[in-house]
Amino acid sequence: MPPIKSAMEIALERTKDISSEPDALAKTENQRRGKQLLAEFFHEFQDISKPEKPELAAQKLQQELGKLAKKEKAWAKEGMEQVLLSNIILPQSTDSLKNIDAVEQGAIILGKDESHIKSLFQQLKQFLNQYLDEKINMRNDLEQQFAPRLRQKEQAYAQQSGQHIQMTADSDPEFQKYLQQGLEQLQQHYEQALTELRSHLKSMLQ
Repeated sequence: MPPIKSAMEIALERTKDISSEPDALAKTENQRRGKQLLAEFFHEFQDISKPEKPELAAQKLQQELGKLAKKEKAWAKEGMEQVLLSNIILPQSTDSLKNIDAVEQGAIILGKDESHIKSLFQQLKQFLNQYLDEKINMRNDLEQQFAPRLRQKEQAYAQQSGQHIQMTADSDPEFQKYLQQGLEQLQQHYEQALTELRSHLKSMLQ
């Protein structure tokens, strides 16, 4: 049987929990504030209506962080870090790469070594563009492989129905199946490498 705690021990434990609660609440609140500040930074950084927006957005973010006490600032940066890392994902198209410059600038503001962060993002941009290129190449190669099959299906359909139609890869379930399998394998391969890049960047932000 575990030892019975005295009334004093129980009271001290409760006091400890109460005293730590404000810090927990403050941490959550400042992490949330950091996320909000970075979201505002991203929006202003990408505002194409004014060419000076990126510089102004960076200055504003630094000013807002400068207003916080040391502990609050550290918590806010934790929230910002979470948002930054969550925005480093595999792109669906070239349009998805538009955010990467804002993410890079945010990392520079949070990090300690600007030159190393810039070097990492140069690698990251090449990596993400390579992923998009491989997606396109995979689709093109598969379309070439399936072209004879589609022509055979067209002939078979014409013999059965007496009608001539042109089949495309996009309308062929078999093609879509093989394409999806290939894309999933490609994504899995790149996700593993991207996880390492995120981990490397995280170490630069701490």
